[in-house]
Amino acid sequence: MTRPVYNGVMDNNSTFDIEFLTSEPWLVGLALVVLAGLTAYLYYRTEPPIPIYLRLILIVLRSIAVLAIILVLAEPIIQFSKIFDRKPRGAILIDRSQSMDREESGKSRIARVDSLFQGAEYLKLADSADLDIFYFGANFKTDSKEVEATETAIGSSLLELQKRQQSVQYDFGLLFSDGRSNSGPPPLDVANVVGMPVHTINMSQQSNRFDIALTDVEVNPVLFVGQKSEIKVKVEWVGAGEQKFRVEASRDRRSID
Repeated sequence: MTRPVYNGVMDNNSTFDIEFLTSEPWLVGLALVVLAGLTAYLYYRTEPPIPIYLRLILIVLRSIAVLAIILVLAEPIIQFSKIFDRKPRGAILIDRSQSMDREESGKSRIARVDSLFQGAEYLKLADSADLDIFYFGANFKTDSKEVEATETAIGSSLLELQKRQQSVQYDFGLLFSDGRSNSGPPPLDVANVVGMPVHTINMSQQSNRFDIALTDVEVNPVLFVGQKSEIKVKVEWVGAGEQKFRVEASRDRRSID
């Protein structure tokens, strides 16, 4: 049997529902009518007669008791919901590693980020959403001056942003970078755990020009005098063509090999 449900609207942003869990609502309703009638009859004719004011008090008390029993039998559930309107909240991640200082067409990559923040599209976004700005390099900070610019750890920065989701819920993210992550976990491996869509904006104009980066170095931390040791160097590049480059190991500006 279908359970009775009453839906009500208090205003445009709030609603309430009353659902009765009883499987036999008609029996509960019949019991209410019978008990209410019996209550009125018993106190309408009493022996010996009692004053009318006392009779009314007893009828009200008995009616309250009957109503309480009926409510228990009907098993009502009252649900209230209210919708709160708020602006979407976004996280902006800005790459502040050394590569962002590289100039292209007379302007550094980070300078182009600053130019975007002065544009009409960003100002429109800032007006319609609450934005929090973060900076990253080898670490993840709210102050660009505290960033270690020696590395670019996009994956680690996304993990730090995911931790902040525990206290602040972001609806979207914007990541400004030249696209080269050379430290921490690969960005694609952690992108699914961030808990929100992250849109990337490539600030590099050198996609068709030669660009090279040292991405990994493996060396045994324990060396022995008189014995050779192997150093593995991983280099990534784009647009190299037929260009050649040389990798040297040095210490205190003195070439080792």
